[in-house]
Amino acid sequence: MVSGFLSKAYFCDREEELSSLLQHIENQRNIVIYGNRRMGKTALIKCLFESLKNQKMECFHVDIMACQNLNSMIQLIGKAVINKYGKNKLGEGFTKEFTKLLSQMKVTIGIDPLTNAPEISMGLQNINDAETTLHEIGKYLASKSEQIVICIDEFQQITTFTDNNTEAIFRNWMQSFPSIRFIFSGSHKSMIESMFTKKNRPFYKSCNLLFLNPIPEPLYQTFIQYHFQKEETVISIENIHSIYQWAEGQTYSIQLQCNLLYSKNLEITESSIADIQQDILDQDKPYFGYLYNMLTSQQQKVLKAIASNFENLPLLSSRFIQNHNLGPMSSVQGAIKSLLDKDLIELTSENYILTDVIFKNWLKSIP
Repeated sequence: MVSGFLSKAYFCDREEELSSLLQHIENQRNIVIYGNRRMGKTALIKCLFESLKNQKMECFHVDIMACQNLNSMIQLIGKAVINKYGKNKLGEGFTKEFTKLLSQMKVTIGIDPLTNAPEISMGLQNINDAETTLHEIGKYLASKSEQIVICIDEFQQITTFTDNNTEAIFRNWMQSFPSIRFIFSGSHKSMIESMFTKKNRPFYKSCNLLFLNPIPEPLYQTFIQYHFQKEETVISIENIHSIYQWAEGQTYSIQLQCNLLYSKNLEITESSIADIQQDILDQDKPYFGYLYNMLTSQQQKVLKAIASNFENLPLLSSRFIQNHNLGPMSSVQGAIKSLLDKDLIELTSENYILTDVIFKNWLKSIP
């Protein structure tokens, strides 16, 4: 399974993290879940939601990665509320409170002429409309008898919004409705930590932080062997080690390799694993080539050097620069800044790393 959360039966470990999240929700605490990309944050949230629904809680998941301003984010939140509480009614039998909310959001409900499906549009025009609408959404949700849990995925995206004071506006909304539980999820470690741990930021110390580390290899060994053995397929510990090391513990890349091995009904050997790893690189080759060719030659050299930094040397150390023939320190610093701005690398507590492990393996495969 690589396309989404199916059920807890296909969810590897995270028992400790899931237990911690449930305790935070039950004890009325807001949460931040963050970690490197494709480490299973969204699947963990959906697994959490499955548990919360059994406790009669209403859960909303809103991914704001594509949003560019506060209006677009509020429209996503508003549409999630409409889909939850009014999707099938199409204006008939709405409660007085829900009708008022639709009016406040300037919602119109029509029929798509091509698909004949219900079509929802919202008419937010400016920042005042957005703030008022956000408040009305909060009032409506806070009036519900059930506990409301809202997850905003890729929450670091609000730092790029063109509006002023987006963080402050959203923090004020959260404070205005203390009965609503919030989960913020993000895949940019340094941005998330800055938002929630710096004293001058609106969200300072407003939530409990949970960082997702890679699932330990021994746990994956048990999980992978169990699912392959159910289908009468043999996969050795050594095979799983090769899969895990290539993926550097990244959940998505591990599951992708296992999915391909299973779907192709191959005898699992080191050779067949290498073949499917090459298939993965070949599939993304056009996209990776485009990214790479958009860089300057110096940025390309620094990016490849990071990908092959097996000794984990500090990027600005003389040894690293000399080993990779990167030229003047100022030139390396400029390339690092550009790669950070392009979100191709990020700074961890230890060093700079590539944000995409598959892209990293592709870089290591090219001359």
